[in-house]
Amino acid sequence: MSAAVPKSLAHASIRPVSPAATRRVWLTILGSIATVIGMAASGLAAPVTLYDSIDGLSSNGFDTASNSAWLANQFLTDGDGYTLDTVTITLQEAPVGVSANVRLSLFSNFFDSGAGTDTPLASLGDFTNPGSLGAGDNTFLAGGLPSLAPNSTYWVVLHVAGTGAASNGVAAIGSAKWAYTFGTTGGLVPSDVSTYSADGGGNWFPNSSGSPYMMTVNAFVAVPEPSTYAMGVAGVGAVFIPSILRRLRRQGSESTLA
Repeated sequence: MSAAVPKSLAHASIRPVSPAATRRVWLTILGSIATVIGMAASGLAAPVTLYDSIDGLSSNGFDTASNSAWLANQFLTDGDGYTLDTVTITLQEAPVGVSANVRLSLFSNFFDSGAGTDTPLASLGDFTNPGSLGAGDNTFLAGGLPSLAPNSTYWVVLHVAGTGAASNGVAAIGSAKWAYTFGTTGGLVPSDVSTYSADGGGNWFPNSSGSPYMMTVNAFVAVPEPSTYAMGVAGVGAVFIPSILRRLRRQGSESTLA
């Protein structure tokens, strides 16, 4: 003898999800994707100033960079990673020789725990020379340089490429006079540390003036790789789509009594 089927179950009917409900699902999904894309776009805001020793400050002298005399100024990052945008330096005069020979490089840092000092360690690449340099502020682009790590120390190094016979202590290939200031530096992480090398970066010594060179470092907060956002979109789908579909099925499931 078979058990009787409750009348409410015997007459239950399942309605398919309506087109309107399907549209609501897709609108929800697209809204979530738009949120993730908005997160990516927020990383493309205006650059921030990591370091500044130019704005509102005046030159109090200069040091001369050549193919053997290298000048360096330190800057630091805070708790975020960054993608470099530009570096602007103040030259006391127009460079001697060919402007294209002037090199502005990004260097990593070496911390001497015994002496408690920082010095440039190794080149991470060159900034793009604007091609025509003159007295005053000159802006170099940072395309192609590596991202900056959080809570790290870096150096901007000015030197002149090439070799040539020396004349009055300055290489014939050219030279550039980097201005320094006695003023107080600004930016997210101010620093007053500068240094020089008389042998093309082999050995570094503190500047006798004890003053920072005039420069501004601008950078964007580092944006995650596209794959990160793709994973974010996939995660949104994995979390929300099943729950949305379950809810719609419950709404579309209707029991009727005979």
